[in-house]
Amino acid sequence: MTTRPTNKELQRAINKAAFFTVVYPGAEPFLPDFFRSLEKQSHAEFDLIIGNDGLQDLDLGSYDLNARIVDLDGTPAEIRESGLRFLRSQGYEQVIFGDCDDFFSSNRVEVSLRLLQECEVVVNELDLVDEEGALLQSGYLARRLDEGAVIAADLIGDKNIFGLSNTAVRGSCLQGREIPANLVAVDWFLFASLLEGGAKAIFTSSTKTFYRQHGANTAGLAGNDPRKAIQAVRVKALHYEALAEAGLESYRGAAAAFKSLRQRLLDDDTFRAQYLSFLESRTMEFPFWWECALLPEECT
Repeated sequence: MTTRPTNKELQRAINKAAFFTVVYPGAEPFLPDFFRSLEKQSHAEFDLIIGNDGLQDLDLGSYDLNARIVDLDGTPAEIRESGLRFLRSQGYEQVIFGDCDDFFSSNRVEVSLRLLQECEVVVNELDLVDEEGALLQSGYLARRLDEGAVIAADLIGDKNIFGLSNTAVRGSCLQGREIPANLVAVDWFLFASLLEGGAKAIFTSSTKTFYRQHGANTAGLAGNDPRKAIQAVRVKALHYEALAEAGLESYRGAAAAFKSLRQRLLDDDTFRAQYLSFLESRTMEFPFWWECALLPEECT
């Protein structure tokens, strides 16, 4: 891991907050929206930490941002783990997460920092937008969550609302957090671990992430494609196994059950067709991430 300053002079000494993202080849069309939304933040005293996963000629010269680029490589999970390690090493007191293909309300940093005075974790609203940034769905999470709700660990036992684009944490929460290299849902693992450990998390719709729906998304929210459940079954198996290996033994049974389900879906064409047919007939309004995947005994 190497770090290099941008052509903007760093003011790290006065900033206690970091905004962390990862950039990668293919993200170029979305970066102007991302950087412009950070330029327009009502609270500007933060460092933008950019984990660079192989994007060539990343130039921030036209943006008035206090940024540092950190060159990272490895699996997606290893890249995020390295990024978290860097943030810990710099001693940031607050960390705000944002995906580089999304953009944000102008008060995202301000609201996040204010609420982090009350709790360890903040999760904010999502507006779904299309690839061009046009609005698809406003206030997605608030369809099922109340403003100011405290999010308990059991709410995200079988689904996730915490992404690395709509969350903020106290820097102290990142101490001692290790991310398994094979994970897909790094965000879900990180925040499930924090909540299981007693961290207080609050939901707010007073600021928003404009969450872009496009083909390269690992996990989108728009639409109801049951075939995404096949991927979600694998994600859940890895997630529950990682939590169990991290000492949360209550997840051991779910890990075994989803591992067995995944293998059956791969081996049994008839069962897979029946499973997908059931999910296609099932109506679920405003599903959260990975909620579409069910065990066979839940398919009633």
